[in-house]
Amino acid sequence: MFLFEDRSDGFSQMIKDWEENKFSRYELTNDNCDYLPVFSMLSEQRENGPGTLADVYRTCTSLGKVDASLAWIVGVSNSAWSMLGNFPESTVRAIDYPVASMVLGRPGIVELNKKEDVAVINGEWRYCSGFEQAGGFLGLVREDKPGGEVYVALLPIEELELVDPWNAIGLKRTGSHTIRANNVSIDRDSMVPYAEILSGTLSEDRLPSYRSLFTGVLMNCLTGSIVGATLHLLDKAVEQLENNGISGSCYSFGKDSGAVRTVIGGLSSRLEEIYEFGSGGAAFVDEVASGNEDIWTIGNRALLRARASSVMKQCREVADEVLWIMGSSVLTEDNPTASIWKDIHVGALHGGFSKYTPQEAVGLSIFNENPLNLTKML
Repeated sequence: MFLFEDRSDGFSQMIKDWEENKFSRYELTNDNCDYLPVFSMLSEQRENGPGTLADVYRTCTSLGKVDASLAWIVGVSNSAWSMLGNFPESTVRAIDYPVASMVLGRPGIVELNKKEDVAVINGEWRYCSGFEQAGGFLGLVREDKPGGEVYVALLPIEELELVDPWNAIGLKRTGSHTIRANNVSIDRDSMVPYAEILSGTLSEDRLPSYRSLFTGVLMNCLTGSIVGATLHLLDKAVEQLENNGISGSCYSFGKDSGAVRTVIGGLSSRLEEIYEFGSGGAAFVDEVASGNEDIWTIGNRALLRARASSVMKQCREVADEVLWIMGSSVLTEDNPTASIWKDIHVGALHGGFSKYTPQEAVGLSIFNENPLNLTKML
């Protein structure tokens, strides 16, 4: 029905394990699961180097057609692995599981012991998607002094405490919990200055490399999962309309309504455009990762985030239009269609896309002001 390449058939065992709840870091290992590398496609530690963001975007879209929570975890993990390219290889190889979690929100506190080359971390991080599957966690930390430097720290997952379970109405299985570190000690090699990551000064001239492109990576991974969920929702609508009538009308089958056929056809075309629009963002990041750094300007970075925001907003609009056709009968607690609709809305309202910050950043760039004064997520 759609032109995009659906790859979900290639992940049948992965999907089966997910549906059977066999999906924790204690149950899955590299020895018994050949699909685990999908969580680290952008790792620079791979034998042949990282894959492409376009490939991750297509994968997240395909998995989103099955379950948006699974696709979301795959997207977050790949974003974390792109960030891990900034860390020493010996530090990264200590992660014994290919799923990683990452939160670059409010930083925790770090106390540095320069004599022993050790850092002690305390803090809480919200929305840690994939925490239940992850073998490593990346979070922001700040030196406990005025003007203290901000770092990205790689923390051992087994020393982090779950303090507030994820309780949103959608994306329920992402495990986006609030976690806490209490006096967790790590080597200094497990921390990298955030400013150096943002500026790309840690690059080793290894191409392709996504190590300093994490915002572009994250935005496009997450949009893929919600585009896939929206495709899934439209499939559900078509299935219902083929088998059920329209209450309060003469139609025994919804598919016989000319109005319904027109709307479904329009939404299908619009979703194809949304998918291609998001795919273009991923291709742009791939071009930068392959060496064309001249196009990685502040203005283009702002546009890239606004582009992803537009994808999310349009998915939410399409989802609402789909439910307008399906009616209130699908909005019961146990209806899978309602769950998909809620997944789309929760994903689209992620702080990286909502509240018009991405659009304001573009406006600042147009008026020759620095968007980085508004947001560092560029």
